[in-house]
Amino acid sequence: MAVETAQGRVPPFEVTDKPWFGPIARAQKCLSERRLVLKPEVAARVIAEVAPSEGAVQRIRFIDFRHRGKDGFRFTVALTWIAADPAARDLLYELGPELVRRTGWYVLPQGERIFSRSLLLPLSSELRRRAQVLPRVEGPLTSVQAATKGLSCAIRLSTPTSSLLLDVGDSDATRPTTDDRLILLSHVHADHSGGLCDQQLRDLPFMCSEVTAHSLLDTGRIDRRGLIRRARVARPGQLSRLSETLVVEPFAAPHCPGSLGYRITDGNHTVFFTGDVLLTTARHDFLADFIDRVANDTGPQRTVLLDATMGGRTQGATGADAGRALLDATRGIPDVIICASDASQLLYAYLDLFAVISETPDLRHRYAFLISHEVRRFAQLLHDAFITRRANELDPLLSAQYGKAMSSWAESRSLFWLDTLQARPLDRARVWFVLPADMIALGLSGVGVGIGRVEPRELPLEPLAIDTTPWTQHSCEDIVIDAVHRLAPHARVLLFHRTERQLRRFISDSKLPAEALQSAATHL
Repeated sequence: MAVETAQGRVPPFEVTDKPWFGPIARAQKCLSERRLVLKPEVAARVIAEVAPSEGAVQRIRFIDFRHRGKDGFRFTVALTWIAADPAARDLLYELGPELVRRTGWYVLPQGERIFSRSLLLPLSSELRRRAQVLPRVEGPLTSVQAATKGLSCAIRLSTPTSSLLLDVGDSDATRPTTDDRLILLSHVHADHSGGLCDQQLRDLPFMCSEVTAHSLLDTGRIDRRGLIRRARVARPGQLSRLSETLVVEPFAAPHCPGSLGYRITDGNHTVFFTGDVLLTTARHDFLADFIDRVANDTGPQRTVLLDATMGGRTQGATGADAGRALLDATRGIPDVIICASDASQLLYAYLDLFAVISETPDLRHRYAFLISHEVRRFAQLLHDAFITRRANELDPLLSAQYGKAMSSWAESRSLFWLDTLQARPLDRARVWFVLPADMIALGLSGVGVGIGRVEPRELPLEPLAIDTTPWTQHSCEDIVIDAVHRLAPHARVLLFHRTERQLRRFISDSKLPAEALQSAATHL
């Protein structure tokens, strides 16, 4: 049971005997000198008094447990969240041994509290309470066709009497019909969700992940009332029956926080829709799992709708180890700037670098991460999914990037949000994760890289020769080509997300056993 107080100079605190999974070596070494253990309220007062500024200590969690794997060693750890004050964080870390002697508690400084649970729970609870009533869509599946103009994504999957929309494209780009019954939304990006509230689509219910539901509201794609009325939360592996024969099953897909793909089957024909997808990077291999999913499907007929955004283009995520390459190339440089126009790309870059550093003891405590406040909402959504044990709902790429570091990246002592930063860290190399607007506002310039559409030469950056495409969230064309060849023995492959002419040329030039998705209906 948590106990809290804010009387006097005692910061809010809680007490628990639940196991702690943080770094052990230094804590055990310091605690081996323990001679007493003060009551949490007394220890909290001591910790607050040694902090260099009033209010620097935001909250303390006193953890008292015996570690089974350490011969029952008693860990008394004071997990301490500290404001964006570099001096306060460093001082409390350095005072670790002394504070053990004075209080019996090992103070483990954290960054600012991210407050993911308290901020997200009201909307999440409301979405979960809503009855998940779905419209009736009779099978069997008969045809598939592109349902949008231009390069945005909307695909119509039809039965003899009804149809499903797989994404809705940009605003005013989708051609709706009176047969449309339900939208299966893959993710929040505008070229997939921008038309969600178009005049002829605004009454259609839609399925999406809980993370995407939050993101739709955050980005203004839909208002809260419309979201609660129309959204049906989809969870990977959870079957939704639209009729006696027609079933929808979502699966987590690597592209951006909350991305889903969908398996739609009538028992005879199964269609797999990937949405935008990043199949392979140095840290993850979704393609192998996806091929197994398709190959082992029970439906005798199978069709894969595969994202080919980078087909015939030079961009797209390669298998380069971007995080390690960046750190290797910037040793000794005090400030490194990573700039992107998409906040989620900055999150991917940060998580990748954090994972590399966590896996490399020599690099720990050498870097400070200064991150645009625009990234915080994505970080809260990811952190919330982890701490509520919904990691299976996360983009597999994100899971691969933070790996065994669990949720420590979200409240790390090394992480500083730019909107609350009190002073620039002076004793570490600084890595900045910023949008172009942040660079202008902060007057930043120097050595750095751009991600995706951001070209370093368009900003005051001295570009590094680093392949940042693994942070762009789309597969490069070589990986798409490999995916088609490996999927073709198991399913019919239809490529989407470019014009028919571009797709046909890509298929012809690459000699692929695939077809281009057309605006005319393709029979299944």
